[in-house]
Amino acid sequence: EKGYTADLTFKAEKGAHLKFEATLFYIHYNNRIGQILQANVPPLYLDYRLRTNVSASRNMGIESFVAYDLNHLLNWKSFNWTTYANMSFINARYFNSKDAAIDGNQVEMVPPVVLRFGSKIQKNNWKVGAQYNYTAKHYSDATNAEFTSSAIEGVIPAYQVLDISASYKFNKFLSLAGSCTNVLNETYFTRRAQSYPGPGIIPAQPRLFFLTLGVTL
Repeated sequence: EKGYTADLTFKAEKGAHLKFEATLFYIHYNNRIGQILQANVPPLYLDYRLRTNVSASRNMGIESFVAYDLNHLLNWKSFNWTTYANMSFINARYFNSKDAAIDGNQVEMVPPVVLRFGSKIQKNNWKVGAQYNYTAKHYSDATNAEFTSSAIEGVIPAYQVLDISASYKFNKFLSLAGSCTNVLNETYFTRRAQSYPGPGIIPAQPRLFFLTLGVTL
C-alpha cells in the first residue's frame, strides 16, 4: 500500500483564558490493507475473515480542541475552573473498488464522530474533574457487516462513557486521590477479537472505583 497525507492547522489564543486549535486533514491510501468477510466453500459456506489489499480509500475530516478558563467569565477569585472540548468528525470511505459490495463503504475501525467534553475545578488543595466521551457507531470490517454468527465481525454500536475524579493535598508530603470510571455503568464494547481473549465481542470495563494515597519523600 502507498499514499499521501495533507493537513492544515489553525491555532488561536486569547490571553491566558482561551485556546483553540483545529486541523483539517486528508489521507489517501492505494491498495489499503483491510479485512473483508468471505463465504467459505460449499456446503457450509461458513463466514471467514480475509486480510488483503481491499481497495483505495480516503479519510478526510476535522479535529478540534478548545479550552476556556471560566474564571475569566465568572470573575471568581477563590476557584480555578476550566473546561475543554475535543471533537473529531471523519468521513472515511473505500472507493474505486473492484468489489461492488465494498465500494463506498466506511473504512473499518474509524468512528465518524468522537466527542470529549471535560471540566476541572480547583480550590486551595481540592481538585475535582469530570470527562464525558462519545464514540459513534462504526464497523469492524470493510464489508460493513452488521452481524455475523461468530460475532468476530459486525457493527460496533455507539457508546458513551463518563469519568470523574477528585483529589486533596493535605500538605507537601501527603495527598489522596480517587476516581470512578464509567460512572453510568454503560454496557458497551470497542472491539471484536478473532482469537484470545475472544473470539467475539470483548466487553469494556464496568463501573470501577480507584483510591490512591500518595506520599512524597
